[in-house]
Amino acid sequence: MGARHGIRAALLAGVVLSGPALADDLADAQRAYAAGDYATAAITYHGLAQAGNAAAQYNLGLIYLRGRGLPQSFENALFWGWKAKLSGLSDADSLLLTLKDLTAEDVIRRTADRLLESYMIEIDAGEPAAMVAYARVLVDLHPKPDMETAFVWLSIAAALGADGAERRRDIVLSQIEEAKRAAAQQKTTDEMTAWCERTSASVPVCALLF
Repeated sequence: MGARHGIRAALLAGVVLSGPALADDLADAQRAYAAGDYATAAITYHGLAQAGNAAAQYNLGLIYLRGRGLPQSFENALFWGWKAKLSGLSDADSLLLTLKDLTAEDVIRRTADRLLESYMIEIDAGEPAAMVAYARVLVDLHPKPDMETAFVWLSIAAALGADGAERRRDIVLSQIEEAKRAAAQQKTTDEMTAWCERTSASVPVCALLF
């Protein structure tokens, strides 16, 4: 099945969860996996992955790849592998490379749509980092890249100070036809106004758009 992957116990700087409780949970999950108690490991990793921990997302992807603790599913492995990658875990690249030859285009499209849906929930909750992730799915994973929509969300994320958003915004803008750039920038203002109306977060700059 290609490259070998190991269950990851190390924590990353910048993951959503931190502290002794997280370290204990990850350690418990790894011990369960090593002991062959794959179901317990899967349950623990799933909870941590849902909460945004990159190492747990990666490990859950491996569990789905191997079919230990949960039924084998390359589609779910792809979803959690991308979640880990977009959470900043470089190890996820090797998992995604393994899955490249195991997933057809329809699986990739469904996974991209599922990721977009999950990140839109975070966007509406006021998470600028989710805007960057949303755009990366549109550019790097979706079978039909949407540069203009990616530009919109990267522009909003950059305005809100999300890490890496400005650089990615400029790269995407360079791939949009010059004749369409002004329209994309106007669409950004319109989308940010709509987002300000529906987000549950308090965003002071939104006051400038009304």
